[in-house]
Amino acid sequence: MNSLATGIAADAVITAPQNLITLSSSAVIIRPEISCWTAEKADRGLAAKMSADAGAVETVMKAAHELFKRDPELTAIRNVRQSVYNYLAREGVSYEYDGGHLTPQFSIEGTLDALKKLQADFYQKVNTFLDGDADRGIPDYDAKVSAQAFVRGDMFRREHYRSKEYVRSRFHFSWTVSAIREDDFRNTLFTDLANDIVTHNRRQYSRMVDEVGQKLRDQIAGLMQSLSHTCAMEETVSDEGEVKVRFRRLHASTVQKTLDFAKMIQSFNPTGDEVLDKACSALRQTLGRYEGDRVEALRESETAREAVKEQVDDLLKMFGA
Repeated sequence: MNSLATGIAADAVITAPQNLITLSSSAVIIRPEISCWTAEKADRGLAAKMSADAGAVETVMKAAHELFKRDPELTAIRNVRQSVYNYLAREGVSYEYDGGHLTPQFSIEGTLDALKKLQADFYQKVNTFLDGDADRGIPDYDAKVSAQAFVRGDMFRREHYRSKEYVRSRFHFSWTVSAIREDDFRNTLFTDLANDIVTHNRRQYSRMVDEVGQKLRDQIAGLMQSLSHTCAMEETVSDEGEVKVRFRRLHASTVQKTLDFAKMIQSFNPTGDEVLDKACSALRQTLGRYEGDRVEALRESETAREAVKEQVDDLLKMFGA
């Protein structure tokens, strides 16, 4: 018996969740955008000279002047940038090649609060580097540049140092929060997994429904076979060779049990088996007149027995019995 052909389709009973939890619904991508002034000045002339001194026929290296050697305020700014990367690596999962970090929905608020604090610290340190802090004895940017004349000697070039506002513009800290694309293969894994589970469960459901349906058919067929047997006439031969025909013993419980089972199937047919329903309807119509005390009419009437047996045998053919 095929349960899918009986009106109880597995795809109507077992469906995928409407609100499936996926990567898109459970996380976002936070992508920090942090830039720091390099504080370097490329020197093509020096690079060409060093290449030539090494015997190269053309410039094969790069050279740059480090404009602020080991400046503590500039180092502090760069340390904040690294702190951002460390925090996101610790709290999230690296997601894309361009620095995106996968952040669970439940921790977004905490992550954004932490980024805001780091952002404030970043710009505070930028201001300290450029504007100085008299209370802490930290000179401003222009004073730092003047001090480099003594540090760098003949390598000092004032034109290498851009204006304070230009340098300020080279520092930037922001971030973007974006959703995960629905077509991202890592996101579709959740959907594929859910569909695989649904497909597996539908197969299991169909198999179990088939098994239940077959058991119900076997049960009703067994009851009808017993009823057909008891409704039949029985021939016996005496010791003298005389053939006698008599009624087989018909128990009221056989009739009642068959009727009760037929009623149960019609009120609750879990497989939606139309053949089973039709057979039970016919059984109730045939046996209903002999229910309870009225079973005596069936016991004592050869015509009634033959009619019931004929009807039951026809129904058994529906089940291949």
